[in-house]
Amino acid sequence: MAVKVVTHNYAGTRNFEQSLDIYTPENASRDLPLVVIVVGSAWMGHRWNIYAPCAWWNASGPASIAKCGCVCVCVRHRGAFVQPPPIELLIMVLAMYVIWAAFPLVAKPLLMILVLGVALHALAYGAASHEDMLDDVSRAIAWVRTHRSTLATPDQRLVFGGYSSGAHVAATLLTRPGLLSARGVPAPTEWCDGVLLLSGVLGVRPGPPLPPPGASWARVAPNLIVRLAFGSAAASALPSPVHIIDKQPHLPHLLIYCKHELFNLQPLEREMGTMFCSEAYGELLAARNVSAMLLPVESDHWSVLSSKGFAQALQTAFVERKWPPGKSATPQSKS
Repeated sequence: MAVKVVTHNYAGTRNFEQSLDIYTPENASRDLPLVVIVVGSAWMGHRWNIYAPCAWWNASGPASIAKCGCVCVCVRHRGAFVQPPPIELLIMVLAMYVIWAAFPLVAKPLLMILVLGVALHALAYGAASHEDMLDDVSRAIAWVRTHRSTLATPDQRLVFGGYSSGAHVAATLLTRPGLLSARGVPAPTEWCDGVLLLSGVLGVRPGPPLPPPGASWARVAPNLIVRLAFGSAAASALPSPVHIIDKQPHLPHLLIYCKHELFNLQPLEREMGTMFCSEAYGELLAARNVSAMLLPVESDHWSVLSSKGFAQALQTAFVERKWPPGKSATPQSKS
């Protein structure tokens, strides 16, 4: 099925990161939902110089959704970028370089560290906070609502969600009606009919209600990843969707996840279940009487967007089961 792609900026700027792509299939079905999905990026955002080399990968998800017959809006947001070393450390390295400049075996590695540190500071200039990401996506939702008549019919359902870190941003935003309201967007239950979380990063730290990790380093790995993106202080305050699930609106959820997110490399995959915890997330939703459909896919986290399993899961959910159901429908069991 041929798919047309059109790019728009939702924030009134020329920043590529604050733009969205509309994927319109040749034979879009008005019986299927309009899907708005936040693309993943490990929270690094979508600067053109980073996004371009892997554009095909980021595009494969919304393209698969469109080929299913849905109009899909793919949302980008500003990113955090890798946190550079403290400037005090670079000054110390510079001082060491000056002192040891007469000794090439010492000076050359110090110079390389100094250049790399300065480069990281330059690249990280203007990096976004998590609040900035949430604000960007809320702006994108406001744009979609304003232009919805050109994207879907008035009675057409709307599904909102994200992939990987995009799922984390989307799930967090749904718990922040005040931030949405600041952009003129009402509560999620007023404009959203279902939540799609694809291979989502739904936990950023261990602890209840997640099962205890079986290895001590599993308590460190998720924190290390988020610290690289946000820095230590911000990482400690980063929302963890599975730990604030009681704040999620009562909307039907579709969780498509990989049976082996990390190539079944044990014990890595088992212990990283802190971050990729779709099954636990679905069980917690069901416990709150929230409709949750879980569809596992035979893939890994990085290949799932273009996998046959993902395409089949979309066909199963949207076409065969007519998801999302009516908002008054009874909860669905795990599938």
